Amino acid sequence: KAWTSETAILMSKGFNKIPWDKVHLSPVQIEHLVQGYLGWVGATTLGAVDQVFTQPLGGFPGRPSRRIEEYPLIGSFVGTTPSRATKYSSLFYEGLKEMNQQYADMRNYRILGETEKALDIAHKNKDTLRFRKLANKIQKNVASITRRIRLIRLDKKMSAQRKRAKIDNLTVTKNKLLKMAVGKINL
Repeated sequence: KAWTSETAILMSKGFNKIPWDKVHLSPVQIEHLVQGYLGWVGATTLGAVDQVFTQPLGGFPGRPSRRIEEYPLIGSFVGTTPSRATKYSSLFYEGLKEMNQQYADMRNYRILGETEKALDIAHKNKDTLRFRKLANKIQKNVASITRRIRLIRLDKKMSAQRKRAKIDNLTVTKNKLLKMAVGKINL
């Protein structure tokens, strides 16, 4: 992932050179193991090692400049805007999942010839189902913004500060879109 620990990335590359049969750990798996077994101390240690070894070298190329909450220790106590995850994103995706499940249930009952059950689901959930197409369209727009953020992170020519500014602007746009969607759809 874009914010995966640089230390975990290097550890993964090192582990992959060891000739173990069927044991290949991705950087995300390494982070998960460290955080799972060592908790906050493990996560903080990974962040500290990232700082000690990558900052003198200028950091890994292509990374956007860090925000304050991305630094070890400090990040646990301080948050800045825009946030990568908001209550609106959680509400939106939970609501979208529910809407799509209701629609799938309704469709399955129709396919099985159980029209009464399909109509019952449609009637009980008419207020949310009428927004399903809009919610799916909004989800596609959010996915497009997320892809643009990923492309910015991978751009090797853009400066770290410029990347941070563009990513933050796109994150603000995404958060506004999700907030608007939650309000409009009443999720």
